[in-house]
Amino acid sequence: MTSYGLEALRAIHLDEVSPVLHSLTAEEWAAPSACAGWRTQDVVAHITTNMKLFVDPDPQPDDGGEPPGIEAMQDALVDARRDWSSEQILAEYDQLLEPWLGAVAMFQDEPMASAETDLGQLGTHPMHRFADIYAFDHLCHLRVDLLAPGGSVARDLPPVDDLRMRPSVEWMMAGLPDMCRDALAVVTAPVQLELTGPGASTWLIGPGPEVHAGAGEAAATVTSSAEDFIRWGTKRGDWRQYCEVTGDHALAAATLDAIDII
Repeated sequence: MTSYGLEALRAIHLDEVSPVLHSLTAEEWAAPSACAGWRTQDVVAHITTNMKLFVDPDPQPDDGGEPPGIEAMQDALVDARRDWSSEQILAEYDQLLEPWLGAVAMFQDEPMASAETDLGQLGTHPMHRFADIYAFDHLCHLRVDLLAPGGSVARDLPPVDDLRMRPSVEWMMAGLPDMCRDALAVVTAPVQLELTGPGASTWLIGPGPEVHAGAGEAAATVTSSAEDFIRWGTKRGDWRQYCEVTGDHALAAATLDAIDII
């Protein structure tokens, strides 16, 4: 189980996200974020609609066609709140926070914890993973998209710690094979990813979309901090700014170019 993911989620929201949101000025709500085309307010709306999907989802129209992809669905939910005031967005967040944390906690207990759920392009995962998914998503949106230097909100937060980074890294690696399955076909031999600092861990990627925890024989080794992995692993930054590579540079470059975690 990943009960530490739930602990991380509570710390991310109660100690960081909620205080930051309640301190935003009108100018900061309207300022651009690091997400192209989204204001600070739109990123917060994305966070709250994710929470609502888990607690009180709106019925989805069934027109007989293919369901929208995750990113298209999330864009639509944010678009529906474009005309909301910042006060409405914040009120929805406050209303959902504790019920949502309670709902995520339920999935840490059996039999639900081990029950598999199909998350579309994210793959099929045990339900206890929801805590890790949200810890990654909301940590990324807060520290990379909202806060300066990427975003427009200048706030001093303590350095990210292992509690917050560990579930984020574990979800990124658990979701990687399905999110990037076709692109990872370029990985013809194992590439070792060594993450340092909070969330430190070692992973083998390849051949193809295979991912394994731990060290092993590899054609190339990539070293990066785990915190920077959130940036370049989601294409918010170029891996060349953050990674050191030894061994087969061409293979490492092809592998890192193929990683695009959503």
